[in-house]
This record gives sequence, C-alpha cells and structure tokens, in this order.
Amino acid sequence: YWFNVPLGRSQIHLSLTFNTYDKKVGIRVYIRRRVADFVLNYLEQSRAQIEQEIGQPLLWNANPDSEDKIIALYRDADPDDQISWPKYCDWLVDMTEKFINAFRPRIRNLDLTPDTVEPVEPSA
Repeated sequence: YWFNVPLGRSQIHLSLTFNTYDKKVGIRVYIRRRVADFVLNYLEQSRAQIEQEIGQPLLWNANPDSEDKIIALYRDADPDDQISWPKYCDWLVDMTEKFINAFRPRIRNLDLTPDTVEPVEPSA
C-alpha cells in the first residue's frame, strides 16, 4: 500500500508505504525517469546535510538498474500487531514532516528544463 505526497514539482514526490509482505513501513522520495539521474545526483551533493536534518541515514538508490530512483527510509512494522498501528502512523507523520522540510526546498530550487536535465548531443 502507498500514499503519495507532493513535493512541489512534477516527476518527484514522497511515497509513504506499508509493505505487508516484508513487514516494513517506509517513506521515500520517488523520482521519475526523465529527471531521475539528474535529481538524484543533485540531492546526493547534500547527502550528509539531508541525513542530519532527518536524523537517520537513508537508503540512496537501492535499485540502480531501475530508471526511477528513490531515497528511502524503512522500519519494521508488523501489520498483524494492531496495537502498534498508532506508533507506525506517528512515525510516518514525523518522517513525512522531516522529509518535506529536508527535500521540498531543494527540489523547488532545481532547474528541470530539458537543456539542463538531458545531455545535449554535440552538433556535427
């Protein structure tokens, strides 16, 4: 299951997830294909500062072969333990606020024009 939260730019959003198979709840910055490599490289330049703002190390681009890129944080969460659901929700709310504060200003300042994002082929 997932719920998306906008970050102020198309192609980039937060995705709050609950994976009942792996028993994990998480939050990730989801970056779509066209801008993925450019945005991930840009954000990685501030990796230490971003992780300090969030208060935990993040998982950067866990699947490098995918065209979409993610920056994520997960925690264990047993879906059968209904007593813990409020704790999982509180964690998601807290992390969503931290992710928004850390990522939204950086993403809004990006120049995502095609000339900036996509490499230009030299003229013959």
